Amino acid sequence: MLGKSALIDLLSIAIERPNPLPPEYVKADGEFKMFSGRELDEDAIRSVFLEEETGGYIRGNHFAFGKTLIGEKIIRHLPLGGQAMLQHYPDGLKRLGSHADVLANQLCAQKPEILRGLALRKISAERDVVAETNTNSLSLQPNGDGATNLVQRFLTKANLNSDLVSVDLLSDLNEIYLSDNVFGQILCQEISSGEWEIFLKERHKGLIPVSQSGSGLKTIILVLIHMHLLPIVDQKALDQTVFAFEELENNLHPSLLRRLLQYLARKQEELGCTFVLTTHSGVMIDWFSRRDDAQIIHVTHDGKNAVCRNSASYMDNKRILDDLDIRASDILQSNGIIWVEGPSDRIYLKRWIEIWSDGQLLEGTHYQCMPYGGRLLNHFEGLPPDEVKKGIAILGINRNAAVVIDSDKKRVGKSGRIFSKINDTKCRIRDEVKRVGGFVWITEGKEIENYISIETLRQFLGKPKLEPIDKLTPIFDTAGLTKFRKPKADLAVELGKEKSWANT
Repeated sequence: MLGKSALIDLLSIAIERPNPLPPEYVKADGEFKMFSGRELDEDAIRSVFLEEETGGYIRGNHFAFGKTLIGEKIIRHLPLGGQAMLQHYPDGLKRLGSHADVLANQLCAQKPEILRGLALRKISAERDVVAETNTNSLSLQPNGDGATNLVQRFLTKANLNSDLVSVDLLSDLNEIYLSDNVFGQILCQEISSGEWEIFLKERHKGLIPVSQSGSGLKTIILVLIHMHLLPIVDQKALDQTVFAFEELENNLHPSLLRRLLQYLARKQEELGCTFVLTTHSGVMIDWFSRRDDAQIIHVTHDGKNAVCRNSASYMDNKRILDDLDIRASDILQSNGIIWVEGPSDRIYLKRWIEIWSDGQLLEGTHYQCMPYGGRLLNHFEGLPPDEVKKGIAILGINRNAAVVIDSDKKRVGKSGRIFSKINDTKCRIRDEVKRVGGFVWITEGKEIENYISIETLRQFLGKPKLEPIDKLTPIFDTAGLTKFRKPKADLAVELGKEKSWANT
């Protein structure tokens, strides 16, 4: 078994436990073994080693002994037939003699084999959707064979819910394609050869046969068939299904791929299904590296053995991109850069964007903040990179640029009615960036902190009668905030903990 596809095969064996093992999975020496391991956590320990028990075959308090096992591993052998068997457990348990096996099995029982009884559905890297003859079968093969017949039967048979295709599948298809295409109808018709064909009705184009469409559209239709129709065929809830999709990126535009991934992520959150995706795509690796609910596994091969390693850090992900020969200049890891004066600006902007977009726009995926360092803005230029002569080219780093600048305006003169002017550097950056279609925000108040609502400051300081702060007055002159004057980011961090923050 070699490479990332072998992980899918191993997953299939772990779920289905074919006995005997198909010959293509057997090495030359005929040996195949599968193991499952888990780290013991406090919940498992508490369920077996009770705090109220003391003495007996364990000296002292049982829970105190059990705590010494937290973080240790228990490994089980998963045979193709029968139940899992203990392979290894901590030395601390072994010292308990005849009680060790009983306790180890009790610890294992706290988390039984999670794969048994699940449904596994696969889409292979080589796939297609073609015209097919009518059959009574509702089967679907990983390469797409059976897809057309499956759609046809859901649309034409009274005992199957046609809305799953004509409404639900079509709606999700339009969600993923967004503004790229608008499909008004999906139907299945018998063509002159006697075979059935899936058609999509697109505005101004009429009926389009799917078999003659691009591979990207076929891939998305196959994914949606898996999400909407196969749970009915399998009679399995989606949270009891594992979807193993190979190389979804094939023939998909990067923006369309990201929307497909966003769709799958939403389905996982809403329905609890599990996705195992294999890929060579830097876009997919970058996208999933920013999610807390995803695990990236790096598969390498030395010519004899395949090794899988969990990618848990930036450097791990960098090694994956290096192995794929994906250079930093080959991908845009974020859709755009917001240039900010310093770290406090980033914290405020990130939170405001989260609130405004209802959590849909994410730092690292849709944008990235980059500090320019206040007065160092003088060394930046917002011109097209080929026009920049000596400064740092803002657009040379990312062509989608937004710049946030503190106006630093203040009242001058005895009357307090005259405002100081915005300096020449800030005006220059504003004009240059706007000229090339970028966005510049020069604050109306002195600095970005002047946009913090008075309600948030009152709650944070415990001063319900605190007077509103003038937009040109530094808020750090306010009693209770002076300690945050340097570094200003400390205030942003502390305000982020306030519950009122989400309502401002």
